[in-house]
Amino acid sequence: MIQAQKIKDELNNNGFSNERLIIGCDLNDREDSDTYNIMLNNVFSMVDSGHAGICTLECYNNSKNPKIDFLFNCGTSIDATKSKVLQVDISDHRPVMAYILIYLIKKIKKDIFKSFL
Repeated sequence: MIQAQKIKDELNNNGFSNERLIIGCDLNDREDSDTYNIMLNNVFSMVDSGHAGICTLECYNNSKNPKIDFLFNCGTSIDATKSKVLQVDISDHRPVMAYILIYLIKKIKKDIFKSFL
């Protein structure tokens, strides 16, 4: 829980709270934990872009084990319908894959209405 708060504080203190962020992490904690809620809500808001309740820990032993690996994001869009936990048992955690759409929007500083005058 302390590390989650440190992550959020460091991101905020270094000016990343208003940037596009995608953070993949192993929280070693469940979706209903204080650690998880810190990542979502403390200092600045983030979104859990992965599927809820999908096993990522020791799934080969029990597919009802918890999801403890997460993709958090803010300021960008992740299509969670195309994100998934890969059914590969090569370690005690299964890999999480995300389909990320990045939209580039050019900001126009010129006042559009002035161009009509």
